[in-house]
Amino acid sequence: MKKKIQKMPLGSSETICVTPKNFDFWLAGYIDGNGYFGITQKKYGNCEITSHLEDIQLLYLIKKYYFGSVKKKKGVNAARYRLHKKDLLFNLFVNLNGKLRVRKRLNQFSINLDLLGIHYEAKNNFLLNTNAWLSGFFEADGSFHVNSKTLQCSIQLSQKNRECLDEVKYSF
Repeated sequence: MKKKIQKMPLGSSETICVTPKNFDFWLAGYIDGNGYFGITQKKYGNCEITSHLEDIQLLYLIKKYYFGSVKKKKGVNAARYRLHKKDLLFNLFVNLNGKLRVRKRLNQFSINLDLLGIHYEAKNNFLLNTNAWLSGFFEADGSFHVNSKTLQCSIQLSQKNRECLDEVKYSF
């Protein structure tokens, strides 16, 4: 029997701090951690974000702002947000321009910008420790741990991009 995915209510502890004012910075951080910008063989751009099923409400939050689709991935405990319509992508790309930080994502992004005819803005020199970008990036690639014996708390951020991690490290 096939399980039906139900839309999760928004406003969980993970999403409560996201406001329309800082949403695009948060989304840029989340995409830097869990996203991908691709181009089809027919030269159409797309944005995809994959998350664990426990975080599906975040994908629905993104869909609320930028439309697109959210679907469960077959065979894994994950869901994917996908946006590929040109006019909707245009809006997303204009709003994310200058907010991404991970080099691989920036390269994918700039190729898509060329397809859409949007001028690329160099990344903003915003402070990571005063910006929603880090919240989105941490949501994608971070975790909290508490040692059950000592009750010592630790925070971990993992990402293949060393340059981005060093930037976060020096911000604090």
